[in-house]
Amino acid sequence: MICEPMAACTATEAQYGYGRFRPRPHRDRQQGAYFKPEVHVNLGFGFPNLDKYELPDFYHFDQGSASQTGPFMGSVDYQFNRRMSVGVLITHGMVSTPYYNWNNGTNTPDFTGRLNNTAVMLDLVRYLPSGPAVTPYFRTAIGVNIWQQDYTDGRQSDKSSAAA
Repeated sequence: MICEPMAACTATEAQYGYGRFRPRPHRDRQQGAYFKPEVHVNLGFGFPNLDKYELPDFYHFDQGSASQTGPFMGSVDYQFNRRMSVGVLITHGMVSTPYYNWNNGTNTPDFTGRLNNTAVMLDLVRYLPSGPAVTPYFRTAIGVNIWQQDYTDGRQSDKSSAAA
């Protein structure tokens, strides 16, 4: 032992017990088993599809009930250490709704609005330390949103099918 003038003592690096030298335990062995990198593939379905709120309201027209597909989600992530992975996330959804004229007394829509939306993002997943059964995580993503919005005349399709 090394004693300082203030009567505080510190131990040296080597530990002695009963006259024998004992090396210090390695910290790497105490932290757990060896980590092997993994690839994670996730597929999912999200609800509700809030894209229907992106279709505009038109003056003198009411929106009918929206039909929607998705959003479907898929990601591929490479987990390179215990607490982090990086990957690609893709989502896709479609929504359509008929528009009816206020003055039109029929149930035939005057036109139909459709929105097709796809997002491609780079994601970073941060895993939280927990037990072996459940692994909570935070996902952060940044990317581009590709969408197409179009409107088709509902009466034209009825006239063409009636003429045939």
